[in-house]
Amino acid sequence: MGVTLRKLPLILGSLFVLADIDMAAGEEPDITVTATRGEAESFYVPQSVSIVTGEKIVERNARTTPEALQEEVGILVQETAYGHGSPFIRGLTGKHTLILVDGIRFNNSTFRFGPNQYLNNIDPAVIDRIEVVRGPASVLYGSDAIGGVIHVITKRREDFSSPRDIDGALTGWYGSSDNSEAGRVEVNGNFRNFGLIGGKSYRDFGDLQGGKNTGLQENTGYQENDGDLKLQYRIAPDREIVAAYRRVHQMDVPRTDKFVYNNESFVYDPQIWNAFTVAYEMRGPGSPPEGLKMTFSLNQQIEGIERQKFGSTTLRRYRDAVDTWGLSLQREDSWGNGHSLTYGMEYYADSVDSGRTDINLTTGTAAPKAGNFPDDARYDQWGIYLQDEMSVTERLSSILGLRYSQAKVEATLPAAYGRFEDAYDDVTASLGLLYALTPNFHGVVNVARGFRAPNLDDTTVLEKVTNEGIDVPSPGLEPEKSVNSEIGVKAEFSTAGGSLFYFYNDLRDLIERGPGIYNGQTYLDENGNGAEDPGEAVRQKFNIGEAYIQGVEAEGWYQVTPGWSLRGNLSWIYGQDRENREPLSRIPPVMGSAGLRWKAVSGRYWGEYDARFAGEQDRLSSRDRTDPRIDLEGTPGWTTHGLQGGADFRRLGKVTLGVENIFNRDYRIHGSGIDAPGIHFTAGYTVTF
Repeated sequence: MGVTLRKLPLILGSLFVLADIDMAAGEEPDITVTATRGEAESFYVPQSVSIVTGEKIVERNARTTPEALQEEVGILVQETAYGHGSPFIRGLTGKHTLILVDGIRFNNSTFRFGPNQYLNNIDPAVIDRIEVVRGPASVLYGSDAIGGVIHVITKRREDFSSPRDIDGALTGWYGSSDNSEAGRVEVNGNFRNFGLIGGKSYRDFGDLQGGKNTGLQENTGYQENDGDLKLQYRIAPDREIVAAYRRVHQMDVPRTDKFVYNNESFVYDPQIWNAFTVAYEMRGPGSPPEGLKMTFSLNQQIEGIERQKFGSTTLRRYRDAVDTWGLSLQREDSWGNGHSLTYGMEYYADSVDSGRTDINLTTGTAAPKAGNFPDDARYDQWGIYLQDEMSVTERLSSILGLRYSQAKVEATLPAAYGRFEDAYDDVTASLGLLYALTPNFHGVVNVARGFRAPNLDDTTVLEKVTNEGIDVPSPGLEPEKSVNSEIGVKAEFSTAGGSLFYFYNDLRDLIERGPGIYNGQTYLDENGNGAEDPGEAVRQKFNIGEAYIQGVEAEGWYQVTPGWSLRGNLSWIYGQDRENREPLSRIPPVMGSAGLRWKAVSGRYWGEYDARFAGEQDRLSSRDRTDPRIDLEGTPGWTTHGLQGGADFRRLGKVTLGVENIFNRDYRIHGSGIDAPGIHFTAGYTVTF
């Protein structure tokens, strides 16, 4: 399906008479903690915010955490492989989008360039809700938050009313197009002031069946084992100590595009994420401080890769392990007349253990080599911030923020470079204004500066194979900067509402990949034949200068009757590289979704029809045209239709059923390395005890 710009104003206007059950009359308002670092109704913050609840994730039968976001306004979820999932927010993804888990940075300094797989390393079964804040959030969260923030908030024990209580749940899930199976056992309870929630998840995905002409896509399936435990001690109703551990272990995850386009077996095995946190949380309205949170964290990411060119007798095994230690302190106070201050500091330190072993499969000999990164490389970053929320008048409120950030890299590079040390710092600021035109209709203006410091993957990567060639060290990079301006309106009534935003993000010193020189050569002779072969070109990172991204995002919902509702969203994004006078790479097409939903008054039964669509994207950069995942003529537009429904049988459990891509269409999400599933039946069942 093609969506033309001439139709855009008509569609945007129509969204305000569409509806979504999420804000039906009588339901609680959406609360965000990401937009301001404190609890606030999303209708009253001067930013564009989406909230995906755990209940919605279950109803959508979302296979992965990235797929839980694919129906949200303006979010394109690119999949280089079936075990990946990289959300684009306002045309930016990967290192330009910050991921948080319970307020703690999930990004680390080895996150690879462009779309990556890391959001898929979070088990969707542990999620209480996901909050998406669009636009730069560097004032509150530091480096990387240029496109926006994805904040995953995990489940916790909420009910301490009984002196002793224990609950449990068993969940099973099945998907037809990949013959996938998933299951989870979960325990949730408390003994007086001690609470716990934890579980064990298993997921098995087979090779993916595409649309009617695509057929079976080999080298797409993988397996996953996850576990989690959260312990809570409630000191008082407004004070709590929380300790949590989470582990995700993915096995034999193929990078499908390498098999298809590079004649290479490329498998991630293992992919492991271990996370440990201890936090003290206090919230006491009316008594300073009104909020206080101290957090200590350790995130460990282990990424193994096995690579073998077809026909080669050499197997390369990579192992990159990154330990990230974190410490943060945040305080909230009321000050003066109508001021609410949020301020704090945070510090994160990455240490890298990287290596590679080349195995001759004929002789069985193994030779140790340098890994993707310098072994024992370090990356430290810290920041201090202050935010003032102020009621200027009865109708006008503002949020003013200021932050100082610093990042430092230390590594020992090969002899051509030697010891590498560099530091980057920046002062970022933001100003948001919200004006109540009426109690149900708000106008929003927001200006925010974004900042991203070059990380280890930008500066010190060692002979890392990519789709465009082989990345080598790139010293001398400057931080990326942006200034995002947006204007919008929000409407919220008892039976209808929506939002409409226009944004313009001015980007400076963007880091892009281009031809480079390594040890005096423009290519690396991997196979030793004395000539440059495809995939051997040297690539380095450079600050390209200036670019911009602008766009429009709109969404609406309308409660037709107590049982029936409508919803819809639409986005248009346009990116331009001013330096090279060409389109910016990987810009999403016009896209959106619409749905009609029925829910019984009892709340026990529900059903929904939904449609998702994207226009053709043929505005390609020169880099897009060399990407084997993107057709030279562009990515065709598409439309899919689906049905979902469910029933709550109370003690007998809850059932969710769905069918996606009903007409078995062939299509591909722009920039992805695989085609989307064909007709796909899903079934989920949960029983509590």
